[in-house]
Amino acid sequence: MKKEQAAMRVCRGLVEAYQQGEANGGSIDWEDLDQLIPLALQALGKPALEIQS
Repeated sequence: MKKEQAAMRVCRGLVEAYQQGEANGGSIDWEDLDQLIPLALQALGKPALEIQS
């Protein structure tokens, strides 16, 4: 159930990001998408990505 809830939050977030991008002249803010990655990984049952610098 937790995976399904995370997947739905990702879907809602993607739709919101694209709607906001459309309202801003067609440019999507990467920060809006970046925050969805942990939720997407959770929905897929995968471990969090390690950020390498």
